Amino acid sequence: MTGRHRQRNAGRWVPDYGAAPSAAPRRPIPRTWRVVLLAALTTVLVVGAAVVASGMFRSKQSESPNLAANLPATLSTSTAAGPNATSGVTAPPLDEGPMTTASASAAPKSPATVDSARYRQPTPADVEATPATPAAPAPGQTGNTDANPTAANSAPSKAKAPSRSQSKAPAAKGPASKTAANKGANNASASKAAASKAAANKAAASKAAANKAADKAANKAPTKAADQAANPPLKRSQAPAPSIQLAFTGDMLTHDRIIKQAASDARAARRPGYAFDRMLSSVAPVVSSADFAVCHQETVIAGPSNERVGGYPSFRAPYELAAAEKAAGWDACSTASNHTTDHGQSGVNETLDALDANGIQHTGSYRSAEEEATQTVYDVNGVLVGHLSMTYGNNSGASPNPWSVDKINVEWAKEQAAQMKSRGVDIVVASVHDGVEQQQEPSPEQRTTDAALLSSPDIDLVIGAHAHVVQPISQVADGRYIVYGLGNFLAIQSSSSTASDAEAGINRDGIVVLPTFTKGNDGRYRVTQMGYVPTFVTLDGYRVELAPERSRERVSQIVNSGGAKVQDLTDSFR
Repeated sequence: MTGRHRQRNAGRWVPDYGAAPSAAPRRPIPRTWRVVLLAALTTVLVVGAAVVASGMFRSKQSESPNLAANLPATLSTSTAAGPNATSGVTAPPLDEGPMTTASASAAPKSPATVDSARYRQPTPADVEATPATPAAPAPGQTGNTDANPTAANSAPSKAKAPSRSQSKAPAAKGPASKTAANKGANNASASKAAASKAAANKAAASKAAANKAADKAANKAPTKAADQAANPPLKRSQAPAPSIQLAFTGDMLTHDRIIKQAASDARAARRPGYAFDRMLSSVAPVVSSADFAVCHQETVIAGPSNERVGGYPSFRAPYELAAAEKAAGWDACSTASNHTTDHGQSGVNETLDALDANGIQHTGSYRSAEEEATQTVYDVNGVLVGHLSMTYGNNSGASPNPWSVDKINVEWAKEQAAQMKSRGVDIVVASVHDGVEQQQEPSPEQRTTDAALLSSPDIDLVIGAHAHVVQPISQVADGRYIVYGLGNFLAIQSSSSTASDAEAGINRDGIVVLPTFTKGNDGRYRVTQMGYVPTFVTLDGYRVELAPERSRERVSQIVNSGGAKVQDLTDSFR
């Protein structure tokens, strides 16, 4: 029997809802509860609609072209990295995805702003010039397709509150409706405040841009007068001579056998230490005949105590070598080579100290950044000769300091030469330590480097070393010379002990080049004669002498293979 009634069952009355007697009883929900639950559900729906409407409003507000008012203050533009750089944001190449922040642990983004990691903060120029972009319609809404596209695109890009159709929440009654209305009013106030803030930011940006422009105008490129103040014209010792002759010699490479011979010569002369006078005496007349002579000091020179002197592979010549070089007639040395830093910065310092102590000028390696920044210019009878010395690298690896040794850098050399000429230098010579050892033919890299150097009208002569064999002399179209390789001057790489020194090998050949510079009618000094004298290192005492006939013929053949106009001056010194 169904219905709402009671029946007798096991001595008690139970309600009958059509279920089995053993089932749990179901009690109806009171009417009051149902009213309360319905009201609560209605309130939740109304509040949710208001929140959605508020989010839509803020989303449209953040899509305003004036992003400067909404972006975090930490995203400030950085002019140091470029005009469009933003602190903490890296701009990838086009079509390579969104920008990524530099830090993996970025701070959470504010829900009221656009994704700051994906957008570049606009500059004042962007805010001023970028046309306003209509906001996309919210889901379920239709955009205004009848709007005038020209008018829309030409609208000024000022912060603009979203339209009603984009921000209005569904209508609601009761307290929830009042809350939504209050939130709408608050959002309107926030929009107005944002617009005011954007205007203030724009004014500040305009002022900053004006200040930057003023600073740029004040710090414009130095005038000619300022440049001359920073690099004043050089003074001459006298009126420049109409013609000068220079001398350049090859590698000073003191192997162990040469050091032992120098010690033996010193003992024979009853002198302490080492003596190189006998080794250099035969060619001293050639070297000293020039108005100014430059050696290529390839190795380190020890200090006065002669600690750890030795030959290959970490060369350190005895201290007495510098005095012998001065006595033979050298006035300066190029010092940039692959052995310059065999003993680190201390070896560089010792070498330059030894040269200074004997009145020999130098360039190519340095004791300080200030010394490296000082250009080397020689005054030769009133003619100013600038000198650059560069090497392809160092056997010891990286230089002890960035300024320790000048490495081959064509653009830097051209800039230095141009600056020297602007200061009144008459002649610029570039000494380059490169090439392939034991190879008489210049390498492609040599040819490329030397041709690039002479592409500058400010470099007048290129002198090469490092191959330990004599290489050709050539000329470029306007007559300037390239001496690809001077060969060894004082070295003993050959192990030959044949009776005739001329048969010993090409790595004991060398040349002294004697270019004569003459001033032309246009005021420029040019090489008017490229003379050379072949030399040879003997096995008897390792003396550098005028080359015997076989060696002389061999050297002359190589020198002339470059097609340059040259002249063997050996007979002038016999």
